Amino acid sequence: MTKLELFKIYDKENPAMWDLFKKFAFEAKYKGFKTYGSKGIIELIRWHTSERGSDGYKINNNHAPYYADKMIAEFPEFNGFFQRRERKSERKSDGIVDEFKPIAKNYPK
Repeated sequence: MTKLELFKIYDKENPAMWDLFKKFAFEAKYKGFKTYGSKGIIELIRWHTSERGSDGYKINNNHAPYYADKMIAEFPEFNGFFQRRERKSERKSDGIVDEFKPIAKNYPK
């Protein structure tokens, strides 16, 4: 199973984590940060909440890039807010995970 597939399962089973990711991302943006790390947001969730996922753990670092992609797809104002690295295991011709393409029209290449 790919990391993306694992993320999709986790995301579906743990909507509270998505809500927390959005909360901390919006807080960072409104505090004036021009960029922020999705892993930093994962750390905020881990350290500043008691929320645990369906697997019994707080939240896996592997999900960070997919939460960032989802954030950009749903909230275009976050385009460019998260720095992205190429994911070799899911390399596409333009480097964007197909799952998020239809929504994220202004996604940076």
